[in-house]
Amino acid sequence: MFCTNCGHKSEGTESFCMQCGTKLEGASGGNGGGSGVSFQQLKLLGVLGGVLVILIIFIVVLTGRDTAASTPEEAGERFMDAYMDLDMGEVFDLIDPQEIEKAKEDMDMDMDELKDDFLDDFADEMELMENQLKEMEAEGISLEYELGEVEDENGTAWVEMKSTYHHPDEEEPYRDSRELKVVERDGDWYITPEVLNRFFSRPRNGIN
Repeated sequence: MFCTNCGHKSEGTESFCMQCGTKLEGASGGNGGGSGVSFQQLKLLGVLGGVLVILIIFIVVLTGRDTAASTPEEAGERFMDAYMDLDMGEVFDLIDPQEIEKAKEDMDMDMDELKDDFLDDFADEMELMENQLKEMEAEGISLEYELGEVEDENGTAWVEMKSTYHHPDEEEPYRDSRELKVVERDGDWYITPEVLNRFFSRPRNGIN
Protein backbone atom coordinates (compact mmCIF):
# COMPACT_ATOMS: atom_id res chain seq x y z
CA MET A 1 0.00 0.00 0.00
CA PHE A 2 1.22 3.47 -0.87
CA CYS A 3 0.33 6.78 0.72
CA THR A 4 -1.95 8.84 -1.54
CA ASN A 5 -0.28 12.04 -0.28
CA CYS A 6 3.46 11.40 -0.42
CA GLY A 7 3.75 7.99 -2.08
CA HIS A 8 5.54 6.37 0.89
CA LYS A 9 5.16 2.59 0.90
CA SER A 10 3.28 1.12 3.87
CA GLU A 11 3.32 -2.43 5.19
CA GLY A 12 -0.46 -2.39 5.16
CA THR A 13 -0.88 -2.53 8.94
CA GLU A 14 -0.48 1.17 9.76
CA SER A 15 -3.49 3.46 10.04
CA PHE A 16 -1.41 6.51 9.14
CA CYS A 17 1.54 7.12 6.86
CA MET A 18 4.80 6.95 8.83
CA GLN A 19 6.29 9.56 6.51
CA CYS A 20 3.71 12.37 6.44
CA GLY A 21 0.97 11.27 8.85
CA THR A 22 -1.84 11.08 6.26
CA LYS A 23 -4.61 8.58 7.07
CA LEU A 24 -4.25 5.44 4.94
CA GLU A 25 -7.41 4.20 3.30
CA GLY A 26 -8.09 0.49 3.68
CA ALA A 27 -5.35 -0.10 6.30
CA SER A 28 -5.89 -3.30 8.29
CA GLY A 29 -4.25 -2.05 11.45
CA GLY A 30 -6.66 0.84 12.12
CA ASN A 31 -8.57 1.50 15.27
CA GLY A 32 -11.95 0.58 13.88
CA GLY A 33 -12.79 4.03 12.56
CA GLY A 34 -12.74 5.62 16.01
CA SER A 35 -11.44 9.06 16.79
CA GLY A 36 -7.87 7.95 17.51
CA VAL A 37 -4.77 10.10 17.69
CA SER A 38 -2.96 10.58 14.40
CA PHE A 39 0.72 9.99 13.88
CA GLN A 40 1.19 13.73 13.42
CA GLN A 41 -0.53 14.40 16.74
CA LEU A 42 1.65 11.85 18.47
CA LYS A 43 4.75 13.48 17.02
CA LEU A 44 3.46 16.89 18.16
CA LEU A 45 2.85 15.58 21.67
CA GLY A 46 6.36 14.19 21.75
CA VAL A 47 7.82 17.50 20.65
CA LEU A 48 5.78 19.47 23.19
CA GLY A 49 6.81 17.08 25.95
CA GLY A 50 10.44 17.52 25.01
CA VAL A 51 10.05 21.31 24.98
CA LEU A 52 8.52 21.21 28.47
CA VAL A 53 11.42 19.18 29.84
CA ILE A 54 13.90 21.56 28.22
CA LEU A 55 12.10 24.56 29.72
CA ILE A 56 12.23 23.04 33.20
CA ILE A 57 15.93 22.29 32.82
CA PHE A 58 16.53 25.79 31.46
CA ILE A 59 14.81 27.40 34.46
CA VAL A 60 16.93 25.41 36.91
CA VAL A 61 20.12 26.11 34.98
CA LEU A 62 19.25 29.79 34.61
CA THR A 63 18.77 30.25 38.32
CA GLY A 64 21.45 27.69 39.10
CA ARG A 65 20.12 27.53 42.66
CA ASP A 66 16.98 25.60 43.45
CA THR A 67 18.01 24.52 46.95
CA ALA A 68 16.82 27.40 49.14
CA ALA A 69 15.85 26.75 52.76
CA SER A 70 12.37 27.69 53.97
CA THR A 71 13.34 28.54 57.57
CA PRO A 72 16.42 29.88 59.39
CA GLU A 73 16.73 26.54 61.16
CA GLU A 74 16.76 24.63 57.88
CA ALA A 75 19.42 26.96 56.45
CA GLY A 76 21.61 26.37 59.53
CA GLU A 77 21.00 22.62 59.52
CA ARG A 78 21.80 22.26 55.84
CA PHE A 79 24.93 24.37 56.14
CA MET A 80 26.26 22.24 58.99
CA ASP A 81 25.46 19.03 57.11
CA ALA A 82 27.37 20.37 54.09
CA TYR A 83 30.19 21.57 56.35
CA MET A 84 30.56 18.16 57.99
CA ASP A 85 30.36 16.41 54.60
CA LEU A 86 32.90 18.86 53.09
CA ASP A 87 30.33 19.59 50.38
CA MET A 88 31.24 23.09 49.21
CA GLY A 89 28.91 22.83 46.24
CA GLU A 90 25.98 22.68 48.66
CA VAL A 91 27.48 25.54 50.69
CA PHE A 92 27.65 27.65 47.54
CA ASP A 93 23.98 26.96 46.77
CA LEU A 94 23.03 28.20 50.26
CA ILE A 95 24.76 31.60 49.94
CA ASP A 96 22.67 34.78 49.79
CA PRO A 97 21.72 35.26 46.10
CA GLN A 98 22.27 39.02 46.36
CA GLU A 99 25.88 38.36 47.32
CA ILE A 100 26.18 35.88 44.46
CA GLU A 101 24.90 38.43 41.94
CA LYS A 102 27.27 41.06 43.31
CA ALA A 103 30.22 38.66 43.04
CA LYS A 104 29.26 37.74 39.46
CA GLU A 105 29.26 41.40 38.50
CA ASP A 106 32.45 42.27 40.37
CA MET A 107 34.35 39.30 38.94
CA ASP A 108 32.71 39.37 35.50
CA MET A 109 31.70 35.69 35.71
CA ASP A 110 28.57 33.70 35.03
CA MET A 111 27.10 31.34 37.64
CA ASP A 112 29.05 28.26 36.55
CA GLU A 113 32.34 30.15 36.41
CA LEU A 114 31.78 31.67 39.84
CA LYS A 115 30.91 28.31 41.38
CA ASP A 116 33.97 26.65 39.84
CA ASP A 117 36.13 29.49 41.15
CA PHE A 118 34.54 29.13 44.59
CA LEU A 119 35.23 25.39 44.70
CA ASP A 120 38.82 25.92 43.53
CA ASP A 121 39.39 28.48 46.30
CA PHE A 122 38.31 26.00 48.95
CA ALA A 123 39.96 22.89 47.49
CA ASP A 124 43.10 23.09 49.65
CA GLU A 125 41.15 23.84 52.80
CA MET A 126 38.79 20.93 52.15
CA GLU A 127 41.76 18.60 51.80
CA LEU A 128 43.17 19.89 55.09
CA MET A 129 39.84 19.47 56.86
CA GLU A 130 39.46 15.97 55.47
CA ASN A 131 42.86 15.01 56.87
CA GLN A 132 41.97 16.54 60.24
CA LEU A 133 38.73 14.58 60.40
CA LYS A 134 40.61 11.38 59.59
CA GLU A 135 43.09 12.10 62.39
CA MET A 136 40.25 12.74 64.82
CA GLU A 137 38.60 9.48 63.82
CA ALA A 138 41.88 7.59 64.25
CA GLU A 139 42.24 9.03 67.76
CA GLY A 140 38.68 8.11 68.65
CA ILE A 141 37.46 11.71 68.79
CA SER A 142 33.84 12.17 67.80
CA LEU A 143 32.05 15.38 66.86
CA GLU A 144 28.39 16.16 67.26
CA TYR A 145 26.45 19.33 66.61
CA GLU A 146 22.97 20.61 67.29
CA LEU A 147 20.96 23.75 66.70
CA GLY A 148 20.52 26.14 69.59
CA GLU A 149 18.54 29.34 69.88
CA VAL A 150 17.37 31.27 66.85
CA GLU A 151 17.02 35.05 66.96
CA ASP A 152 14.99 36.46 64.08
CA GLU A 153 14.87 40.20 63.44
CA ASN A 154 13.11 41.49 60.32
CA GLY A 155 14.50 39.11 57.73
CA THR A 156 17.86 38.51 59.41
CA ALA A 157 18.41 35.66 61.86
CA TRP A 158 21.23 34.28 63.98
CA VAL A 159 21.19 30.51 64.37
CA GLU A 160 23.23 29.13 67.26
CA MET A 161 25.27 26.07 66.31
CA LYS A 162 26.53 23.96 69.22
CA SER A 163 29.41 21.55 68.67
CA THR A 164 30.54 18.85 71.10
CA TYR A 165 33.87 17.01 70.86
CA HIS A 166 34.19 13.71 72.71
CA HIS A 167 37.77 12.57 73.40
CA PRO A 168 38.30 9.02 74.74
CA ASP A 169 40.93 10.23 77.25
CA GLU A 170 38.86 13.11 78.62
CA GLU A 171 35.98 12.77 81.06
CA GLU A 172 34.31 15.99 79.99
CA PRO A 173 33.68 16.79 76.33
CA TYR A 174 34.81 20.05 74.78
CA ARG A 175 31.95 22.28 73.74
CA ASP A 176 31.91 25.14 71.26
CA SER A 177 29.20 27.49 70.06
CA ARG A 178 29.05 29.70 66.96
CA GLU A 179 26.35 31.78 65.35
CA LEU A 180 25.29 31.49 61.74
CA LYS A 181 23.93 34.68 60.23
CA VAL A 182 21.20 33.96 57.70
CA VAL A 183 18.97 36.28 55.67
CA GLU A 184 15.54 36.01 54.08
CA ARG A 185 15.12 36.62 50.35
CA ASP A 186 11.61 36.29 48.91
CA GLY A 187 10.54 33.84 51.60
CA ASP A 188 13.67 31.66 51.42
CA TRP A 189 16.64 31.69 53.80
CA TYR A 190 20.33 31.80 52.88
CA ILE A 191 23.65 31.98 54.71
CA THR A 192 25.71 35.16 54.57
CA PRO A 193 29.42 35.52 53.66
CA GLU A 194 30.11 36.12 57.38
CA VAL A 195 29.40 32.41 57.87
CA LEU A 196 32.21 31.52 55.45
CA ASN A 197 34.64 33.74 57.32
CA ARG A 198 33.58 32.27 60.66
CA PHE A 199 33.94 28.63 59.68
CA PHE A 200 36.69 28.78 57.05
CA SER A 201 39.82 30.72 56.24
CA ARG A 202 38.89 33.90 54.40
CA PRO A 203 38.04 32.95 50.77
CA ARG A 204 40.08 34.58 48.02
CA ASN A 205 37.23 35.15 45.59
CA GLY A 206 34.59 37.89 45.55
CA ILE A 207 32.17 36.21 48.00
CA ASN A 208 33.41 37.62 51.30
